[in-house]
This record gives sequence, structure tokens and C-alpha cells, in this order.
Amino acid sequence: MSDYRAAYGAGCDVCAFDELGYWFRYHDSLRKNENEFFRLLDYVDVKHQAENIKAEVVMVIGPKDTVVFSKKQMAAFNWNNSKEAVGFVRVRT
Repeated sequence: MSDYRAAYGAGCDVCAFDELGYWFRYHDSLRKNENEFFRLLDYVDVKHQAENIKAEVVMVIGPKDTVVFSKKQMAAFNWNNSKEAVGFVRVRT
């Protein structure tokens, strides 16, 4: 998963990022530790590891995906430094 802060800002309460809202509602409702919380999540954010990818990348994303939004998954792809990156294909249903 990638781009946690942006996903939380999008108000994603029924998707793969819904636990972020749960955390703030029940553990930090005043948002006193918000910056520290997202700093820790940035450590495991795949977009920060994407620059190490050397292989060709093909990413397929369904445009109607309600679990992880396409825009959030593209965060990792955009950080890819591979010279042979192909892009992504939108699957139409």
C-alpha cells in the first residue's frame, strides 16, 4: 500500500485504508500525534522503495477498484526509476 496520508485525506472509510480513520477516531481523536503517525507509516510506504526497482514494470489497475483507488496505487509507480517502465492499463468492464 502506498501514499497513506493522501488516502486518509481522501476520506476513504470503506477501503484498504479504513483503519487509518479508525486509529484517529479511537486512539488520537485530537490529532496530537498525526505527523508522527504518518512519519512511521512513510517508513513502510512502498513508494519510497520503488526507486530501487530496476526491472521492467507493468501495472494493471481496474478503474472501478473500491479497495485501493487507482490514484493511490500510481504513487508507487510514479516513483519508479526504471528506464523500461511501461505504464498502466485501465481495464474496462
